Amino acid sequence: MTGVQTCALPISNTTELDNNTTLSETDHANINELTQLGFSVDVATQAYIISGKNKEIAASVLFELMQ
Repeated sequence: MTGVQTCALPISNTTELDNNTTLSETDHANINELTQLGFSVDVATQAYIISGKNKEIAASVLFELMQ
């Protein structure tokens, strides 16, 4: 996949999200895997967090929103 995919997620304030959520090394690795699918770090992080830190659900959400 070339380029970075962007999409609108139902989160309006990334800063607020960052202030309330702690990400482990495993979380960062999972977000990195989502970015390797072509999504930006911000979008991948938002999807990962709203998916309950479940990488597979986050990927599903991201691809669903792209349709």
